Amino acid sequence: MNDKNPNVQKASGPSPTTLSFMLMLVLLLLAGGALLLAPGGWKVAPLILVGVGLWLTWRMRRGDPVLGELEQLLKAANGEQIDLSADLQVAPGSPYAGLAAQYNAFATRLRQIMEQFQQHNLVIGLSSAQGRLLAEQSAKGANRQEEVSALVFQSSEQTATAVQEVSQRSSAIASMNSRNLEVARSSQQELAEVSRQIAGISEIMGNFRSTIDQLQESSGSIRNILGTVLDFAAQTNMLALNAAIEAARAGEQGRGFAVVADEVRSLAAKVGKAADQIQSLVGNMASAVAGADEGTQGMIERSALASDAIAASSSQFAAMVADFESANGDLLMVSSALEQLSITNSESHEHSTEIRNLSLQIGKDMQTSFAKADGLRDATNRVLRQLASFRLGHGRMEQITDLLMQRRTALEEIMERLADQGVNLHDERYTPIPNTNPQKHDASWVGPFRQAAQPLLNEWNSSQGKDGIIYCLPTNDMGYLPCARPESSNPPTGNPEVDAIKSNFMRFLVTNKVDLQNIRDCTHIGFGTFVLPGNIVCFVLFVPLYVRGRHWGTLGTGIVPQALGVS
Repeated sequence: MNDKNPNVQKASGPSPTTLSFMLMLVLLLLAGGALLLAPGGWKVAPLILVGVGLWLTWRMRRGDPVLGELEQLLKAANGEQIDLSADLQVAPGSPYAGLAAQYNAFATRLRQIMEQFQQHNLVIGLSSAQGRLLAEQSAKGANRQEEVSALVFQSSEQTATAVQEVSQRSSAIASMNSRNLEVARSSQQELAEVSRQIAGISEIMGNFRSTIDQLQESSGSIRNILGTVLDFAAQTNMLALNAAIEAARAGEQGRGFAVVADEVRSLAAKVGKAADQIQSLVGNMASAVAGADEGTQGMIERSALASDAIAASSSQFAAMVADFESANGDLLMVSSALEQLSITNSESHEHSTEIRNLSLQIGKDMQTSFAKADGLRDATNRVLRQLASFRLGHGRMEQITDLLMQRRTALEEIMERLADQGVNLHDERYTPIPNTNPQKHDASWVGPFRQAAQPLLNEWNSSQGKDGIIYCLPTNDMGYLPCARPESSNPPTGNPEVDAIKSNFMRFLVTNKVDLQNIRDCTHIGFGTFVLPGNIVCFVLFVPLYVRGRHWGTLGTGIVPQALGVS
């Protein structure tokens, strides 16, 4: 009888309808798990859970409380934040204990898979951000290489032109030097011939002077002889005179002797006169010979001076010819070397042209690589944002997410109070602050905001990264950072390198279009990678900030990869 009691049957186990439902539910959950493991399936799996939730809603309307609890779990899993942290709780001995165990086992496995998937994508995200950073640096290096290669090409082209011009001028100088060398050699030969002729003239003049000396000696001898003749004529005249006197005394007997004496006197007078004439001529000749001797001596001296001067000139010409020959040899070597250099430089110019072309191609390839790395980073960040919407119930990321939500609430309360006081936090009329580098900007709301929010931000950023959080700061939809960490909130020093780190506030810090769009599109939780000054890659978790129901920006926190188990 008891076996036929429907109450006993109901207490002993689920009805066939319930069993079929449980089997259907398990199959749906397993299908969802299979889709989750498939590529891109994690986007489809929640749809399966939605379907299960709709079915459970229909079943719950039939008065099944356990299914109602399961429906609440699935609703949480299909919320804005996909909550997979809770297990299905049933009373001991419940007919749904097996279903709860299967669901909880599946949920645990699903959480483990999502955690592994999340961790793998964190590694991928970090690698893609680092790859994007390296691609950016490589692209900058490629651009610099392109600029340098262009300068090298320009210098090579100028060098090739200069070398060619120098080679041409060197060849012209070598040719000119060869002609000058031939002229110098010819002049040296002519000087040698002139020196030889002057030496011959000097020799002739020496012989001529010897002849003149002999003439002078002969003139002296003639003068001596003429002196004797004159003396002889004078004595003869005296003797003839004495003879004539004696003949006159003798009278008639001496008449014939007197005639002879007169003839002798007449002859002596003629001889004396002729001797005087000869002596006068010899004197004139001696004077002429003396003048000739003096002129000859002057000519000999001048010939000697000319010979010495020509000898010195000839010696200098010889040295000059030797220098010309040496210079000509050097110029020929230089000309040959320049021709070889011109050929080599032409080859180098061809290589520099090839390097420039390769640099241009590398620059284009690096820009393409950078664009792809940028796209990969953005795609990875989108996946990370989707994964951040899963709540698994444990892990450092969820702790940071909960902390960020609390801080978001505290900051929004401050911003709402400022709005109540009439501060227009959406004022976008920014004014550049003079003499700041990097450039700072001010707006009407920045002063009140900093005064109200900076103490809270100082408290949030006091750990200096010891808890894995590098910073926690608000950024508006324009990418403007009104406040900074305490160590980055110093007054400007005027040194751009120092101010970029130590005075990093009131600046448009986010300028990348994709990052700006991520800030503006954030409605619940955003997640991605960010590069800090010093090329430090970190993860950034951000949540939206609203003022008067209007999207203002985000509150973001930088997380070191090690804090999330990524190295």
